[in-house]
Amino acid sequence: MSAQGQANLWPSLGAAILAILGGVLAVEKGYVNNPADPGGETNHGITVAIARNEGYTGPMRELPKERAEAIYIRDYVSRPGFDRVIAISPAVGEKLVDAGVNTGQAQASRWLQRALNNLSRGGQDYALV
Repeated sequence: MSAQGQANLWPSLGAAILAILGGVLAVEKGYVNNPADPGGETNHGITVAIARNEGYTGPMRELPKERAEAIYIRDYVSRPGFDRVIAISPAVGEKLVDAGVNTGQAQASRWLQRALNNLSRGGQDYALV
């Protein structure tokens, strides 16, 4: 599903997600094949490994932007639950999505968990997560 289609499912949340994706895509740009990059070929920031895992079989240079958006929404927003964070705090959600794109969704989740636990003063204010 395209980012616009996802936005129709989440009217107010969709606008925040589209803005976050716009920022990601502005940084990631288009096709890159840098031999020094361990991710190999990328297009719109999506690595060839992720694209293949998602069923894309065409040349990376031709990966449609809409397909990249759908991958970002599914794998970097919905699956890790960052959409629920975006609904509460778009600014924090944006940082999680950005961190997930750059370091992996699990690492971004661990950073959030660590931050929340630190804010609770080791469980003194509320239960650790």
